[in-house]
Amino acid sequence: MGNFNAPTASSTLRLAAFAAWAIGLGASPAQAATYKPTSDDQVLEVLPTRSVAYVPAELRALHARLKDDPKNLELAVALSRRLVQIGRDLSDPRPYGQAQAALKPWWDAADAPADVLLLRASINQFNHRFADALADLAKYRAQRPDDDAAVLMTAAIDLVTGDYPGASAACAGLKPGRELLLRAACDATARSYQGELRASFDHLQAIAGVAPSQDKGAYAWALGSLADMAQRLGEPDTAETLLRSALGAAPGDVYAAASLADIWLDLGKNAEVVDLLKDRLDQDSLLLRLALAETRLGRPDAAAHAALLEQRFAAEKERGTTPHYREQAYFRLYLQGEPRDALALAAENYRVQREPIDARLLLDAALRAGQPATAAPALGWMAKTASADRAMVKLRAGLEAL
Repeated sequence: MGNFNAPTASSTLRLAAFAAWAIGLGASPAQAATYKPTSDDQVLEVLPTRSVAYVPAELRALHARLKDDPKNLELAVALSRRLVQIGRDLSDPRPYGQAQAALKPWWDAADAPADVLLLRASINQFNHRFADALADLAKYRAQRPDDDAAVLMTAAIDLVTGDYPGASAACAGLKPGRELLLRAACDATARSYQGELRASFDHLQAIAGVAPSQDKGAYAWALGSLADMAQRLGEPDTAETLLRSALGAAPGDVYAAASLADIWLDLGKNAEVVDLLKDRLDQDSLLLRLALAETRLGRPDAAAHAALLEQRFAAEKERGTTPHYREQAYFRLYLQGEPRDALALAAENYRVQREPIDARLLLDAALRAGQPATAAPALGWMAKTASADRAMVKLRAGLEAL
């Protein structure tokens, strides 16, 4: 399959996930009433695995009550919020679809309640309907200006779509009382794309050293953001060290695991990738990397894992949900060796998402397909952001030689 130039996992998606996880999608005693079961025997949830079909029984108490009272806002918000959390944890579109269904009475309402606005934004963000998500976030922030969840989500979307000044402005909206590391990580991530990469890295690294967060998720996110900057600075060894620390703080961090796997894949450390990801089959991004490492090693599980990915892509198409072109492009390029199909997917993905991972994927697909002109948007991104990522620089040289 040729050399692998790892499209490092997204620190911006890590920011989006952290926004939903750390702030609880805006839930607080002052904002939304907590659903309380009526007896100790009620089953609220059973965490799903992706090896079996997702069914509403995992939240049967809330599902049952909402079915009898579909316009009960409190129940709908409680159920939708939990489903979004499950979907985020598993990178699984099915709970997001269930979450949207729970909000059906308010889904198209221009004057939807604030809690619905935030949930709608999170669901639309996952489905890459970024303009709709930003519109709801603006309405939500007007009603609840002190909620940092909406600020972080706004910054994440601005970053993923390449609106770096917008991301800086959003980060500036974090409450002054919010912990120093979180505010610094948000601001440094945005500034790192605006000609201040080295200064942003040094500033955030210094703050992480003197003001580590008591929240392990926040600390892991900051370290992951530093690792992403280190990659763009052309310092993969530093990035590897930071990602190991991030996983030490938060072993379940999907984005840190994917980023570390990318570095190891680029170095040919395939056995290490298998050891890291062999029990992480629920997330497509991790399963992709596991299958690639297994394929390189000739492991018998490789074919089964590739087939599982095919099934998930087919199910996504059957549901009619917004395709996740990044994962599909990765699959076609690195696992199936189909550069032309991968290039079409990577180009469509880059039209919507413009992060380092997306630029690298487009560059690599264009090189392998022998179509350098299609890489122009990613090359422009490299020049604009002054990226010195070694793999991307090598890809650019390869494209220039065609």
